[in-house]
Amino acid sequence: MSGNISLSEILHNRPAVVPTIYGYTLPTVADHNGYIKIGYTDREDTESRIKEQLHTAAIKFKVLFKESAMRPRRHLLYGQRYSQIAQTQRLSAVKRGRRPQ
Repeated sequence: MSGNISLSEILHNRPAVVPTIYGYTLPTVADHNGYIKIGYTDREDTESRIKEQLHTAAIKFKVLFKESAMRPRRHLLYGQRYSQIAQTQRLSAVKRGRRPQ
């Protein structure tokens, strides 16, 4: 069976992707006063994606945040969140005059 194709010949490396969530405002557009536009991109340059959304209007924008869209490892997040919930439940029990479990 020398004619077999290896898996590495079929599957290609996945391109490097930087998933990012961002929010921005349009301070010079009165109709959009108070609005925050939220977006997602898998590019490294968030600003170029916003400019694409605004087309060629040359509207000024203000980026409020840009963060990784990737969650931390699930087990770390779960452990931290579980601790917070358990602590809140214990405090609630004490406030109601009950003995925490």
